Amino acid sequence: MLKLWLKTFGREFFAQHAGLFLFVFYIIFGAVPPDHLKNYLIALCMTINSSPIAMGILILINLVFSIKCLFFVQKQLNDPTYHFVKISSAAIKSKQLQNWLLLYLFIHSPLIVINLMLMVSGLYGHFYVSAAILAGYMIIISGSLAYFTFRSVNYAFKPAIRLLNFPKISLKKPYWTWPLYAMLKEQTLSLIVCKILSFILFKAIIWMFTTNGNDVRIYLLGLMAAAISHCILISTALKFEKSYMNFVNSLPVNNWHKLFFTWVTILILMAPELFFYSSLNGFSILNTLKGIVLCSGILLYLRMSLYFVKEDMEKYLRHIFILLILSIMAIIANLYLPFSLLLTASGVIYHHYLYQKNNFNTDQ
Repeated sequence: MLKLWLKTFGREFFAQHAGLFLFVFYIIFGAVPPDHLKNYLIALCMTINSSPIAMGILILINLVFSIKCLFFVQKQLNDPTYHFVKISSAAIKSKQLQNWLLLYLFIHSPLIVINLMLMVSGLYGHFYVSAAILAGYMIIISGSLAYFTFRSVNYAFKPAIRLLNFPKISLKKPYWTWPLYAMLKEQTLSLIVCKILSFILFKAIIWMFTTNGNDVRIYLLGLMAAAISHCILISTALKFEKSYMNFVNSLPVNNWHKLFFTWVTILILMAPELFFYSSLNGFSILNTLKGIVLCSGILLYLRMSLYFVKEDMEKYLRHIFILLILSIMAIIANLYLPFSLLLTASGVIYHHYLYQKNNFNTDQ
């Protein structure tokens, strides 16, 4: 039974999230030179073990990931192709719990490796409380997920009772806000994970260069990393838009209005990061405009590259890597403004090309 769970749930989970894992690991470890990687890992582990705030953020990330794993398994169980799982309820209770526990440990393996590294470094540095917290978390959360899944498989016939009924508030939503509502309703965990990763990258780059003064390029580097970390949300919004493309194309909205609404959607996604970026710059209007132009260029380019590679995630990651390197070089060389304008112009031109192409196909 365990082999079947690993080949179905486990393989499907990593197949769907391989790009996210590769991107996160590259952002955390790939930007460090190989000869400094060991010292970087030691310093990172000691910082997390010694800081309650850093440890709390790590536990929160672990918790969000665990909830995402639970939702993934529950979604698969509700799929008609996974109805064969119900047969496992005939097995011994302890055997079922053991198999679900091992499945969740397998799905959590990337985080378990990181947590074990932190635990070993914590024991070495005499941070026994941090090591105990991580060990207790892994045991409690894995056991809880296994028990919840066991309950959903064996006691699905019991109807859920709603103790509280909240009134639903209906709002008229303009068509350009539909991708945002889709992310809030259907991709809530992805949105939360993306925002947590965005703020961590933003603050990490600023902490890394705290000794370099108040150079605006430092804040732009953090904002650039935060913008690129939204690549998954851009992909989600684009998939939603494509699923309703025929209806959207039939709306009486011209090219520039669609482009403006796309730009507004991008700014809403980046609003928290832009606010913190502006606060670090003393709410300077000029520096705020520079940040808006940089975010707009990066996210429009990510949207354009998804169209260009036809949603091939491997090619999409290559585009993200090239964009990351070019953005860092442009910001360091103080050429971020023409670089941002070039990205924005390419996104606008490609958007106009797609608009004309879609209208031509619709007319025919």
